[in-house]
Amino acid sequence: MDRLHELVSSRLGPDPALERAREEVEEGRMEPSERTRRRLTDSLEDTAERDEEFATTLKRLVEQLQDTHAAEEDVPVGTDHVDFRHGTFGGPVLGKGVQHNHYGEVPHA
Repeated sequence: MDRLHELVSSRLGPDPALERAREEVEEGRMEPSERTRRRLTDSLEDTAERDEEFATTLKRLVEQLQDTHAAEEDVPVGTDHVDFRHGTFGGPVLGKGVQHNHYGEVPHA
C-alpha cells in the first residue's frame, strides 16, 4: 500500500482533490465526500491517460493489492470505494483497502 501511496502522491503532487482528501482524513471522516471521491478519481484517470508509465504502474500496484486483499478476506474487489479509518486513506478502485498517508518527501529507490 505504501508504494501505491508514494506513486499517487508523487505524481499528483499538490493536486487539489488529493489535498482535500487529506483534509477530510484530518477532519476524522470515515469516508470522503462524494465530490472529493469523484474529483480524486478524475485526477487519477486524467493522469493515467496522459502518462502510460504511471497508468501501467498504477494498474499493477492496484492488482497486487486486490489479489492480497481478496486472499486475506475473500471479498469482492475492484470497486471505487474509498474508506477512511484512523487517519488512513483507501484509494479509489480498492475494495476497502487501506492506504497509509506519509507526508513529506517520497523516498527514491
